[in-house]
Amino acid sequence: IFAREPDIPPFALTLTVPMLMSPATLVVIATELSQAPAVRAVVGGPVSTMVPASILTRHPDAHLFLTPDSAALVDGVDGVGCGGGSGRAAL
Repeated sequence: IFAREPDIPPFALTLTVPMLMSPATLVVIATELSQAPAVRAVVGGPVSTMVPASILTRHPDAHLFLTPDSAALVDGVDGVGCGGGSGRAAL
């Protein structure tokens, strides 16, 4: 994931899927071009253990906010805000 050791963040946060899905409302913000492949996998692919964040498409009140960079690989999304309320369409 990181090309060089200095690119590795000094801290990281790990959440289990049950913990990630437990809030009544989820707000996810992706801002970087480096996040574009993950964003595409989440919104354009199936729920998969290979893409843990894909489970967010099953949350009933998930909202995804993207910049043009993070939305660069998603057809039909310009990086404004995508938000939801009903399963896969929510994210």
